[in-house]
Amino acid sequence: MPDGIYKFEESTYKNFRSRQDTAGDLETLSQRIKLDFSGPAGEFVELLQDLIINCHMVIEWYQKKRARVIWQKRAYFFVSLALLALIPLIVFMISGRWATSGTDLTAQITIVLTGLIGVQRAMSAWLDDRKVLGSYTKAVSDLKKEYYGFEQRWENREIDSGSRDEFEKDLMNVIDRSRVICDEEQTAYFQNLSYPSLDIAQIMKSASADAAALTTNFTHPTLTKMRALDTAKQESNQANALVTHFKALLDDLEAERDRLSKLSASKEQLDAMTRDIESVVAKLRSAQIDAATAKAAYAALEG
Repeated sequence: MPDGIYKFEESTYKNFRSRQDTAGDLETLSQRIKLDFSGPAGEFVELLQDLIINCHMVIEWYQKKRARVIWQKRAYFFVSLALLALIPLIVFMISGRWATSGTDLTAQITIVLTGLIGVQRAMSAWLDDRKVLGSYTKAVSDLKKEYYGFEQRWENREIDSGSRDEFEKDLMNVIDRSRVICDEEQTAYFQNLSYPSLDIAQIMKSASADAAALTTNFTHPTLTKMRALDTAKQESNQANALVTHFKALLDDLEAERDRLSKLSASKEQLDAMTRDIESVVAKLRSAQIDAATAKAAYAALEG
């Protein structure tokens, strides 16, 4: 850790605006516009360093930041593209190869897809809220325009007593305008700065619905058949359970009617009991028809 830094600089102590780092660009600048620092141009070394600090180094900083943002967006795009291509294929292959129980495997695939889609949407929310790429690109373009304009104006021009004041004024103007460009970019950055607040429940809810739809649309025919078999079996079991229920209820009602008859119950009581028995008999017949239909449908799928 170098000496002479503040506490808040400890984690990022390397200052890209250090004059010590201007030597390389200063040498290149002197070669490109033919500056002789042993002559009158030598008195402008510090101003030229300010130009490099406020223009060249800032351009380099923006380009690095922009490259990182572009890399993040490209990585997100290609990951999303890979998911788009692979998810249907993977669902189809897994559901065909490891189909042992239609309902269980469908649920497992849906859970995995829900996680993948949820992560992808969280990444999307993060990248969409980082609206800095445009401001970085504009700042780089504006700074290059300022510097290259200065370079063209003074390329191969001699700095002497006649041009000294003009050179100094032009140099200071470019530095001032470069600072303004940076200030404008910073203002735009902080105005657009917002970190996404992820609504986990909403993301997972929508991701789950989409995952279920993907699982339904892209499952292997084997799993689709197994899922249909599971559904048909459940419906057949439910229909049989309803038949059993009405039979037990009918037995109870008939036993109650016999008991009332032995107790010499009134005609009204016996008539009411008879009507209840007839109602249950009708429901039992309907349930038996439904059970027969469900059984036939299950048998057809199974066969």
